[in-house]
Amino acid sequence: MARGRGQVEAEADMELNLAPIMNMVMILIPLLLVMVQFDKKGIIAVESTSSAASAASSDEQEQEQAPRLLVTISDDGFRIADQRNLPAFAQYMVPVAGCTGAGAAPEDGAAQANPTVCLRQDAAEDASLVDKLDYAALYNRLVEIRMHPEWFALFNQRENSVISFIPDSEVPFEVIVRAMDVSRYILAPAGTEPELPTAGSGPTSYQLAGGASPSEDDLLRARFLRREDVVEGESPFIGLFPSPVLLSMRSGG
Repeated sequence: MARGRGQVEAEADMELNLAPIMNMVMILIPLLLVMVQFDKKGIIAVESTSSAASAASSDEQEQEQAPRLLVTISDDGFRIADQRNLPAFAQYMVPVAGCTGAGAAPEDGAAQANPTVCLRQDAAEDASLVDKLDYAALYNRLVEIRMHPEWFALFNQRENSVISFIPDSEVPFEVIVRAMDVSRYILAPAGTEPELPTAGSGPTSYQLAGGASPSEDDLLRARFLRREDVVEGESPFIGLFPSPVLLSMRSGG
């Protein structure tokens, strides 16, 4: 049925009322924002095993070699070894003070059987492994190795800054992450202002509690040692072993 001219003109003059839709949108926007959940992502810089292997093979021909550190993480502590088995490294495999077998020479067998860094003596029996492990003592032993005068300059080279971690299968991931964090940078103990390390500095200035039985509080209160003349793109912090490598977890059997 044909529509009259008046009806067509009336429909043409009608305007779409968007007010209800706009009101609904204005109500929904803050409601959606309140309901949003933000997912924070963290990135851990870890060297790949292939790049670590290539770095290892590239300097095998060098006359002077630095140790290539391997840290095993178990439910009874940390064991530190040298993948190159340099004779001078044997002294750093001896358990630290307070651990079973402390001071025993590697040839006695005790240093291999017992962890280099045992569990914290002040930790509660029902505490989680992340709270039982002695990260402060691990840091101090790594500083001893890093500040060895014959290896100091070699450790400054990128191919020698690698440290490998191999955890047991039952070790929580948070334990691995914290062990890596502790090994990355040299610290300035609370209340101290040590100079930038050199081959002749010695480890004591950079060790927690002067190297004698550090506590978890000593580690938490320490700050990263910084350099002032930072080149753009480089880290301002002084590296301990800044290139961690995570190897395959060991089976519990």
